[in-house]
Amino acid sequence: SELIVMLQHKIFSELYGEWEGKVDMSLFRAAYPRYPDISQIHVSTQERSYTMDLRPVMNRTPYTVLHSTPLPQMFTLFRALGLRHLLVMNDEGEVVGMVS
Repeated sequence: SELIVMLQHKIFSELYGEWEGKVDMSLFRAAYPRYPDISQIHVSTQERSYTMDLRPVMNRTPYTVLHSTPLPQMFTLFRALGLRHLLVMNDEGEVVGMVS
């Protein structure tokens, strides 16, 4: 949902000068709860090679589980904490998947 808003407003790293200082949470609040559908967003051929810095909208401390965590335990976490995503980590602490 935040990614769609960023695409809609062309918040690409390569265009930083055009949107610098104009992006804050009000941009996302205005779109909530009816975010545009991805099919309504036009991204040019050139923009498809651009990048986005997602750090401002990402959760820096997401909930994680080990790859060996039983599915019922993951389900309990989702229900108890109201999660939308759960990162799956290997024994070295690397992300190896995501449960949504």
